[in-house]
Parts: sequence; structure tokens; C-alpha cells
Amino acid sequence: MESKKLPDFALAHAKSWFAALVPYSFSERELLAIGKSFTNSDRRIFFVHTLPPSIIGAALSMYSRLENERGIRGHFVDNLLPLVLLGMSREFTSEESLAKDNKILVADMQKFIKQNNLTSLDRFCEYSEEFESLFGEYCFNTNDSKYWEKLASSPRTRLFMSLFLDKYGHNSIARPVTLTFCVEQASILAVKSLEWVRPAAGYIELSTRFVRMDKAEVYPVWNEIAEESLQYEVKENIQTLLGSYQKFMQDGALEKFFAETHRHLVPEKELASATKGEACDLLGNLLPAATLTSVGVSVSGESFSSLIKHLRLDNTPECWALSDALIEESKKVGGDQFLNHLEITKWQESNWSYLDYNRFLEEGSDFGLRMSKMISWHGTSAESVMAILSTAAFDLLPDFSLNTVRGPFDRLPNQFENISGFFRGIMSFRGWRDIHRHGFCTHLRTRLTPELGFYQYDKPMPEWLREEFEAANLRDRKVYELMKEGSMPPQVMEYAFALGNLVGFHLGGNLAQMEFVAWQRSKFSVNHEVRQVVLDLDELLGSYYGFWHDLSRTDRTPVYIFARTAKGIPMMPAEPEISSSEPAVFLRRQMD
Repeated sequence: MESKKLPDFALAHAKSWFAALVPYSFSERELLAIGKSFTNSDRRIFFVHTLPPSIIGAALSMYSRLENERGIRGHFVDNLLPLVLLGMSREFTSEESLAKDNKILVADMQKFIKQNNLTSLDRFCEYSEEFESLFGEYCFNTNDSKYWEKLASSPRTRLFMSLFLDKYGHNSIARPVTLTFCVEQASILAVKSLEWVRPAAGYIELSTRFVRMDKAEVYPVWNEIAEESLQYEVKENIQTLLGSYQKFMQDGALEKFFAETHRHLVPEKELASATKGEACDLLGNLLPAATLTSVGVSVSGESFSSLIKHLRLDNTPECWALSDALIEESKKVGGDQFLNHLEITKWQESNWSYLDYNRFLEEGSDFGLRMSKMISWHGTSAESVMAILSTAAFDLLPDFSLNTVRGPFDRLPNQFENISGFFRGIMSFRGWRDIHRHGFCTHLRTRLTPELGFYQYDKPMPEWLREEFEAANLRDRKVYELMKEGSMPPQVMEYAFALGNLVGFHLGGNLAQMEFVAWQRSKFSVNHEVRQVVLDLDELLGSYYGFWHDLSRTDRTPVYIFARTAKGIPMMPAEPEISSSEPAVFLRRQMD
């Protein structure tokens, strides 16, 4: 399929972005390690193969807080691989070492690396013959990336896949296949498009809370705009937003404000990290959507084609170039064999759209600062839910009971998946990025525009930052009007705006999924705005279904001071627990 209505020069710019070599290199020894399990060492996009799942999980988990200037491959050779190999050395496989608690043993290993300054793979291997031997053992298998490509693309494999996936339609073959890849230095917008496909896909993206982004960079989308005056306005707005973010991150004024305001309530040893986390959360609203980020992805072979199609349906030069680069790189591990039907059909085009923000204006936006708001839950009536749950439980064994003591990680039983609905609300794009991570839910949003207003933090904050938020929204509105006059496509407009602008959204799922979301995102360590939205979600579900407060694991503490403390510190006393209601008693009688 050809890109639809994209200027040739814009697409060429995006393709050159992902084709460019990374601005760093690796030593000969590091290249040996990388060549064993990564499809390349010099591009922004690469697939991961042949590593055990636990090692892949440990590596990609660092994307949430990655500080290594050479990306995840740099982290792998500088930190993860030396630490893993050290665990197989004589010193740390002795009876004495293995008798230690795993946490203590790893701490000893980290101490050993620090004391001996083993800050890279080269230094690790040069430390001793044993360590060099451990690395050699790791690299015993071929490091020729072409070998893996030949292996994955053998005629026998291609014939089998084309017959069973295409001719016979046996998608079950593609379902257990997992493709793992990384995208580094793509815009937040492109990465959110990448993360749209679910289920059968998982994502770990760079977090603005854990990583100092005062050196953040942006995708130069202005090079994809034909009109020079608009080029200038878009570039100026993006750089102004980024400059404000970097200024406030560097001067520490917000952290100082938080420390002075809450010092008497937070342990001194936790104050620095707590205020830093809150500042990152709040200042993240000033970042432009063009800000570069990185993400690790695992997706099933069956869902890989949907992921590529979504990028193309979003129809920005960056998303098209990203989809093409992913297809090309996937050939090295045979991933392209799961992409037999990438044509965008008329049906898919006609059903591809974002929510209309005008619908959300009816909820009372005054185009000013406003708090996130959950509007309504559209689901099954309480009476119908009771009937469905009672029917679903009727054929269960007689000794089944919801009265059994429930552990903190016990999800609701399967019959709660029979009741579905969706929420409709407004929140910042910055916060929506967090909500959107929940894999089995269905997500829709409006385009990112300044029309619905800007996020308002409802805990103590300095007036100068409130004014900065308002100024950001006003600047975005000015540029927005200019871009509309210039007939710029809405998907390109989004790059220029701050993440703190509000979007309308839908969040759909069944009751079991909603209960899991409420449990996960009501914890004290969650971003304040996201937590408030989830508490609204919880309150609405409780008003619909009397049994919800008995079964949901939601933490209903109204507000926590900070998200990064050893334990949650409430800003005000928690609300009293809600007592059981008759519907919940009725439900249990039916299920017992």
C-alpha cells in the first residue's frame, strides 16, 4: 500500500530520520555481544532474538528509566551482561554465595562491579581470564546476523508459513510467536500509535518521571511542512515548550517549593527523590508531543500486522517511515512472514477516526484551566448485571464462593468478564498516556488540540507554574489557529502542542479488567492526575453496582502527597470504608 496523500519531501524526511546511523558506537568486543542477540548496532530500530525471555524482560524493563546514552544496547553491554556473567563466576557460585538470600547476593555482585570499576563489557573481560572465558562461552554460537536471517527465511519455513497462515487461515500458528523489537528516538505521538494494538502486545516506554529529560530532543516535524511561515511557527512553539520544561527542570524551583510545602510530613531521606518525582510528573505537561522517546515492544505474530496497519492508518510521515523500517528490520528474524496482508481496506479506512472534541466541549469547558473529569459509565444496568452474574455462577460447583479470603493479587473470577461497558472522560494527554498502557482495555481519544483547555493540578503549586500552564495553552491556541488556516492535516498539528492539553477519551472493558485497572492505578505511586481519574472511575462503578466496593481492591485514599515515597503519605485522612450493600449479599447468596 502506498502512503495516502503524504508529500514526497515529508515522507523522504521521515525515512531519512529512521535510516540515519545512531551518534554512538561500540567496541569490537561489544559488537560481538550485540551481534549475538540484536539485529543491528547502528540504527534506531532493531529486533531482539535468541536471548532467554527473562533476560529480554530485564533488558527492556530499563526503558522506563533509561539513562544510558547508547540506548538499551548500551545498557546491555555496560550493565546487564557483565552482571549476568558475574553471577556465573566461581566467586559467586560458591556454596557460601549460593546460601545467601538472592537480594544480598546481587547486592554483593553490584558492590564487586563498583569496587573494581567494571563499568563496561571491555573492563569486565579484561579483569581476569575467567571473566574473558565467561564472555567467550556466551559468544560461542555464531554472531553473524545474516546467518539468523537465512535460518529464519529458509524456503521450507516460508512455504510453511504461506500455506498455513494464508491459504489455510491457521492463525493459531502466529499466535504463540513473539516478536521483540526496540524503537529509540521516535516522537511520543508515533510511539503512542505503535502502542495502540492490543491484546497480544506489551510495551515499556521511557518515563518522564524517572529520567531527567532536561536534555530532551524533539522530532523535527517542521521539516515536513511546506509553508515556510508555518514551519517557523511550529518550530518556535515546540522549542518554546521544550525550553520552558528544561528551564524549570534545571533550576529546581518546583522541587524547592514542594520541599518547603511538605517537608514536615515527608521523611528527610526521601524528600529529594519525592520532590523530583512530583516535579517530573507536573512539568511533563509542558513537553511538546514531538518530544523523542524510546520503547521496547513484544507482539505476537498474529498482532504484528495490526500494529503495522495502525501506524499506516495514522498516516503521518513519521508513522509511515517507522512502519517501513520495522518491516525491513523484521526480515532478519523472519517477522515479515506474518505480514502477508497489509493492504488498508475501504472498510478499515471508513472506520478509522478519532473522537470529536466538540462532543466533549458540551461538558462545560471554559477554555481555561480545569481539572481532569470522568463523565459517565455506559454499561449494563445493575439489575442486568445481577442476572448475568447469577446465571454465570449457576452451573459452578456447589462449594464455589466469593467469601473465600482473597489475596492482594487475586483477580475477579471469569464470570465478571461477561459484563462490559466504557467510560467517557477528559484528562491531559500526559495522563492519558498512562491510562492507555492497560493492555486488554479498549481506548479511543480525541486529537491533541488546545480546544479543551489545559490540565490543572489541584494540589499546592506555585502561581508562576499555573501561569506558565495557561501561557502554554494560549500559545498552542494561537499556533492551532494558524495551522487550521493553512489547512494542515490534524495528525501533523498534534506534534506542536504541549502534553498538558486535555483530550477526550473512551476507556472500555469488562468488570474484571476495570477492577484490575482500579487496583493498579489507585496505588500511591501513581501519577496524581491518573489516580484521580481512576478514583472517579471507581466511584462511578460503585454507584452503579452495590457489590463493587466489596470486590474492588481500589485504594480509596483521596490524595497522597507524593508518588515517590517508601509508603503512601495521605494529604488528608482516608475516606471511611463503604459498608456492604444488599445487592452484594444477594450476589454472594447466588454464588455460594
